This record gives sequence, C-alpha cells and structure tokens, in this order.
Amino acid sequence: MGKRFITARDIDDLIEQGQQEIHLDTDTVVTDAARERARERGLRLCRCGASSGEAAPAPSGTEPLPGAPQQSQPGGSDAALAAAVERAVVAHLGKEPPGLRDVINRILQRR
Repeated sequence: MGKRFITARDIDDLIEQGQQEIHLDTDTVVTDAARERARERGLRLCRCGASSGEAAPAPSGTEPLPGAPQQSQPGGSDAALAAAVERAVVAHLGKEPPGLRDVINRILQRR
C-alpha cells in the first residue's frame, strides 16, 4: 500500500472536527508545514509504529514523531537510539538511503 500524506489543511480540518490527537502509522508522512501547524494549534501527533496493513499496537501517547528532538534517556542503548534514528530517516525520506546504518554507527561511536 502507498504512503498517506498529512498536510496543513488536514490538520486544520482535524482541529475543526474537535480532534486533539491523531495516531499515525508508518505509512503516513506528515509534511513539514503540517507538523508546524499541528504544533501551533496544539494537535498532538502520535506515531503508532505499524503500517496501515498491520495491526497497530495500542499507542502509548508518548512516542514522538520521527525527526522530533528527543532528550537522552538514562540507561538508553546505542542500539535503540540507532534504530530510532534509522526509522526517522526512512520515514522522512520514504526509503532507506544506501549506507545509512554505517553513518549512524560512525556518528554514535564519536559521542
């Protein structure tokens, strides 16, 4: 199944319908303008993690969208961080660029 795009207009429509939160699967791409509009208008964007063809786990409501700044978690592992960065890049680009894992690992080794 193809990607679904959320635009700033979609965010406005959701706000007008009284939505305060939207749950997104991995097949959903939020445009930069939509992400900014949601932030401005107070609509919470939650990433569920499953594609639209899969059963999504119950969202925790605390998982940020890919690309959102994240604070370091005490006890977090480099593997978990690498996986999160990889998911964010793939979600943003729509595909995995060649050598992505190597780049992420080199950056993590420099910290």
